[in-house]
Formats: sequence, structure tokens, C-alpha cells
Amino acid sequence: MTIAAPRFACMELMWGDISGSKLEPWLDEIRDLGFTGVAMRRTTLWPYVDEPRRFAALLDARGLSLAGAYATTDTSAADIERFCVFLRALGCPDLVLHGAARAGAAERGQLARLLDGRG
Repeated sequence: MTIAAPRFACMELMWGDISGSKLEPWLDEIRDLGFTGVAMRRTTLWPYVDEPRRFAALLDARGLSLAGAYATTDTSAADIERFCVFLRALGCPDLVLHGAARAGAAERGQLARLLDGRG
């Protein structure tokens, strides 16, 4: 049996806001640091949601892949569904839904409703 070499992704959260004109320099920096993937916020990726090939080209040019993405629990079910179509087009296997720093029972209930399609 052959075991694949580990692949490492860098989370956007470690850099702060990388949207707009900051995105491509960030991707260059991530590549130069030796990462093979990135995990990014929905809000940063949203401008590309209808153009997954355009975003894929940015990653491909740097030998990177989209390893994961994350969105807040207050994202509408329709936007989650649209975002998941984008992620599938990029071969991204994981979407993490997260809440506020002080998420409580109400937010967990909101997340449960969203995941049940009652969002």
C-alpha cells in the first residue's frame, strides 16, 4: 500500500482580510511558503461564485487547490447551496459552518435548522 504524502493548507483567517487586490499577492505568498492548498472565507470567494473556472485558474497558476471553505451560520440556505455548487466545481471537499465567538444555544439551533433545510 502506498501512503500519499501529506498536503497542507493555509487558512485565510491567519492573514486577516485578503479580499480584492490583496488576494493574488496572498496566493503567491502561500505558494512561496510551500503550502499546497488554501482554506478561505465565503465572503472572500463570493465574487467568484459564478465563475469557478476563473478562480480555479488563479489557484492552478500557483499549484494550489481549495482544500476547504468556511461560512458563518447566518448565511442563508440559498447562499449556502449556491456556494456548495461553486465548491464542488473546484473539487473542494469541505465547508465549515461557524458562528460568532460567543455562540450559544440559539445559534446552534439556527445551524441545525439550516442543515435540515429549514434555514
